[in-house]
Amino acid sequence: MEEIELSKDEVTEQAQEHVSDNDLILTYHTSKTLTNFFIAAKEKANFEVIVCETAPKFTGHETAQKLAQAGIKTSLVTDAAVFAVMSRVDKVIITAHGIMATGGIVAQAGALMIAHAAKAHQVPVFVLGASYKLTPLHPIDSLTYNELLQPSMVYRAEEGDTSSNVTAIVPAFDYVPPKLVDLILTN
Repeated sequence: MEEIELSKDEVTEQAQEHVSDNDLILTYHTSKTLTNFFIAAKEKANFEVIVCETAPKFTGHETAQKLAQAGIKTSLVTDAAVFAVMSRVDKVIITAHGIMATGGIVAQAGALMIAHAAKAHQVPVFVLGASYKLTPLHPIDSLTYNELLQPSMVYRAEEGDTSSNVTAIVPAFDYVPPKLVDLILTN
């Protein structure tokens, strides 16, 4: 347990090397490592963070609130706005649920969309992930090593609705291939 906690701190210590004055950074989801990373960067740099709301659980709201409370200029946007704001972004910083043997990552659903938008706008994608998240596994597609959330998180059938023809697939995670990841910051 101590090694896990120390590894998160070692990732956070790298913040000042990777965040510069006037950076506009896009992120999403919530993570103690992520918020601590930005708070550590604030000690040396003045930057702004755009946080995607991270539907369907809207965990980005928590990140936006914590960053704002720490005095970091923060904007909260809908997930659908990622491509629209990406042209202004200097870098993307996200966390990994797992770091695969391929160099790709498994991250909260929405990461793949963000990585594709970043690639289209030539914005680097940095991933925070402690070494205990490294795995020798090789994912085949987005549903390999994934879990599906309750369909009711995104689709609510009304009484008398003709929803029997609707299937809602709600993956918890995305696989982001290595070609969309520029740098993995680990201990």
